[in-house]
Amino acid sequence: MKPKKLCLICVSVLLIISGFLITLLAPIVLTHVIRTQFVLTPESKLAQSWERVSSMMPMDFYFFNWTNPQDIYNRSVKPRFEQVGPYRFMMDLRKTNVTWNENGTVTYKQQKFWHFSEKGTNGSLQDRVTTLNTPALGAAHVARNWNYIVRKGLSFSLSSISVTHTVDELLFTGYPDALTKMAGTLPFFADKNIPKWDRFGWFYMRNGSSDFEGILNMETGTNSPFGTLNSWNYWTKTRYFDGNCGKVEGSSGDRFDASGNTIKMFFSELCRFLELEYVGETEVDGIVGKKYVLGGRALDNGTKYPSNKCFCTGDCMPSGVFNASSCQFGSPTFMSLPHFYNADPYYTSLVEGLGPRQDKHEFCMVLEPKTGVPLLANAKLQVNFLLHSVDAISLYEDVPTVFVPIIWFDQRATIPKKQLPMFKLLLNVPTIMTSIGGVLMVTGIVLLVVLNFYVIKKKKKKTTINQPEVSPLNPQEKCGLVSKKQLTS
Repeated sequence: MKPKKLCLICVSVLLIISGFLITLLAPIVLTHVIRTQFVLTPESKLAQSWERVSSMMPMDFYFFNWTNPQDIYNRSVKPRFEQVGPYRFMMDLRKTNVTWNENGTVTYKQQKFWHFSEKGTNGSLQDRVTTLNTPALGAAHVARNWNYIVRKGLSFSLSSISVTHTVDELLFTGYPDALTKMAGTLPFFADKNIPKWDRFGWFYMRNGSSDFEGILNMETGTNSPFGTLNSWNYWTKTRYFDGNCGKVEGSSGDRFDASGNTIKMFFSELCRFLELEYVGETEVDGIVGKKYVLGGRALDNGTKYPSNKCFCTGDCMPSGVFNASSCQFGSPTFMSLPHFYNADPYYTSLVEGLGPRQDKHEFCMVLEPKTGVPLLANAKLQVNFLLHSVDAISLYEDVPTVFVPIIWFDQRATIPKKQLPMFKLLLNVPTIMTSIGGVLMVTGIVLLVVLNFYVIKKKKKKTTINQPEVSPLNPQEKCGLVSKKQLTS
C-alpha cells in the first residue's frame, strides 16, 4: 500500500476515534468544569460576583390598610383590609467582614442597601396606612403570663389598638414609640434581647447595616458543595426551635443541590430553614430549570408532616402559617404566604378584603439542574400578628382572636444579564463537544468511504487495461459449427 493511502486511512481512523472520545467525554468535561468553576477562592471571578452582586434586585412592599379598626370590639363585624402598594425598592446586596478559613469555608456578614424606585411603585412613600399597633400587642403578648399587678401597670401605658403612619415611617424611617424605647431598657424584657431603639419601623436601622442577619459560615466548594451553610452566629443548632427544627442547614441561597424533590434554604430573618418542593420544569431566559415552591411541607403544622411539629414552639395553628414568635422578641408573629395563599380557609374566614391567587402569591425558585444555580428566585412572605385577648390588660381583654395581616413583600432575583451568555455557554459544553465529535466521526467515515471507492475504481481500471485482446468470432464459430470447406480440407 502506498504511503499516501496509508496516511489517509490513519487520519480517517484517528478522526473517528477522536470524535467518539469527545462525544463520550462531553458530560464528564461539564462535570469537571462545574466542579472547578464553582469553587470560591479569594482570587476567583466567582468571588467577585459573590461578594458584590452586580445588579440590584427589585423588592416590592405591600401594606394592608385597616379600614375599620373602630369596630374591633364588635364581634358581628370582621376586620376589613385593603391592600396598598406596591412600594418598590431596589436592593443592593454585599458581603462584608469576609474571612477565608483554612478548612475550606468562608465566614461573612450580609449588608443590604434599599433604594426607593418610583418606577414600579403604585403610590407614594407619604401614603398614610392604618395598621395594627404591633409594639403594643407584642408587649401585651409577652406579658400575658406575668404577675397581675405588672400586667395592670402595663395596661395603663397601652392606649390604641391601631396606628396610622406614612409608608416611609412604617418601613425605614420609623416612627417615635414610647413603648419600643421603654422595652429595650426594662428588666422584664431582658431575656428577649430587644434592641434599644427609640422608634419602630419594620426595616428601621437596617438600610446599609450588616448587623441584622448575623454571621454566616458557608462551604466554598473545596471540600463540600459551594453554598452549603454550616453555621449561623456560630450555631449549628439555634435556640429558637426544638429538635431538628433548630438545625442550621440548607443553602445560603447561592447554589443548591437540585438532584432531589426538595431543597432547603436557611433564612436568618426567620431563624430557620424553609423546605421547598419540586413541582415540574419551566423555562427562564431560554434555560430549562426545575421549579420548587414553598408549599404544604413548609407550612404544615405537623399533621401531615410530623417532623414539622417542632416549628410550632408549643402553639400549633391550622396549616398555612408558621410561628416566628421566638425569632421576633416573643411578639405574636406568624408568617404565611401573601393573602394566606395555600393556607387553611380558617385564616381568610376571620377577615375581609383578602384574595389569595397562585399567579400573584406563590413563593418559588427555579434551579438549573446541572449546576444548582438559581435561574429565578421569587420570595414572597407575609407578616401577620395574632390579635388575642389578654387578661388584665384592658385594651385587649375583649378583642376577638384574629390573625391580622400587616405587610407582605415580593423579592425577585435572576441571573444578571451580563453573566447570562457565559452561563449558557457553560451549559452548552456537552452539546458543542457532541457536535464537534459528530463532525469528526462523519468526516472520518466519509474519508474512508471515498478512499475505498477510489481504490476499487482504480483496481477495475487496471484490470481492464491488462486483459488481452481476442478476435471476435463469427456467428457460426460462436455456435461451435465449422464449414464444409474446413471439413474437406
